[in-house]
Amino acid sequence: IQDSAIIYAQTASSGGLEAKWHLDNSAQLMEFGTVTTDNLALVTNNTPKLTILSGGDIGIGNSSPNCKLAIKDTAEHTAYAGITPSVGSCMLQLYNNPPNETANDHATMQFGVNGGSHNRVNTISAVAESAGNRKLAFTFCTDEAGSRTEKLRITGDGKIGIGTVSPDQNLEL
Repeated sequence: IQDSAIIYAQTASSGGLEAKWHLDNSAQLMEFGTVTTDNLALVTNNTPKLTILSGGDIGIGNSSPNCKLAIKDTAEHTAYAGITPSVGSCMLQLYNNPPNETANDHATMQFGVNGGSHNRVNTISAVAESAGNRKLAFTFCTDEAGSRTEKLRITGDGKIGIGTVSPDQNLEL
């Protein structure tokens, strides 16, 4: 294939399940999926691991997601009992691996609501407190008329600050 190719597969001449694989070098495009309203699944060991419904909902470990992203795990995770869970015990990991360790490196989840003329955004972040230690704060930022500021912080040593980014007490308001 030099510039562009499309491969179709169809289960029946009467318009059964169809799949498409499209490579287009000039448009820097690769498509893989169904042509009809059928769902798409990535399968290992003859079991669907990732499902994309025709409406766009995605399921990981969930073959019938009912929202934009549904992650399902059937493993039995036990209570922490004071022990930090390993990455193998997590259902979702957000991980930032920057080239240098600096204060305020972060891994952030952003939530947004755009009603047309207003873009509202809140974030939850894990923030490196310094480059010289392993302390990681948990922060919550909210949108207040276009100004996004931190409203709550839980420091690596367990201090909680509401309205402050550097609490000196166990709870500081």
